[in-house]
Amino acid sequence: CACHDNGIAILQEYLEVVLKLIHLFMQPNIDIFEIKYPAATVLLDLTASEFSIDRVARLIREFNIFEIIIEELTLMMKYPIANIIYTRLRDLFIGIVLNLSCNVEDNELLNHMVQVGVLSCLERILHDTRHDWPSNGAALALLQYSHISLADMFIQEKMSEASVLNSLEVFMTECRNQEARRHMYEAIAILKVGQNKLKKIQAIIENFKTAPAA
Repeated sequence: CACHDNGIAILQEYLEVVLKLIHLFMQPNIDIFEIKYPAATVLLDLTASEFSIDRVARLIREFNIFEIIIEELTLMMKYPIANIIYTRLRDLFIGIVLNLSCNVEDNELLNHMVQVGVLSCLERILHDTRHDWPSNGAALALLQYSHISLADMFIQEKMSEASVLNSLEVFMTECRNQEARRHMYEAIAILKVGQNKLKKIQAIIENFKTAPAA
């Protein structure tokens, strides 16, 4: 079992092979109960390990696993799910996305996740009808991206394109999770600071363009 200390140690020793197998097991038309669900369980445990998170994230990017999870999770969250196995698999995918979004510190990896659509996925997770751990985790992840956006123009632009600020403001009024509300309140404040900063920069650029030549 991956969550056992010895299991984690073995997985880390053969991490590249393990991630290659997980990529194979995450493909479409793979048996969910027998193969995909156990593979997702292992990946969740690996992304929860603070000692290997960056290495795991690099291999996830190398084998395009994140794109597969984002695409499948987005579809799962669009429609009601009656099957308990699909529901549990969806929650495993949510946990993987939140672990990576909240714990990866490498800017290149963060930018890659944004590039393949993690912000829109986080917004969907935020609006989870349970108003429980998924909403709180997504709010925390969006708060962290808000902090990063102050110094990273690419992420700031992507957050603007995804209308993250509007999504946070809308859900803030209905969210029943107090911790998630605190994260959202702080993220909203930071994003507004970033917007004002961007407007000032744009005004300076426009003034420079229209200034008469010396």
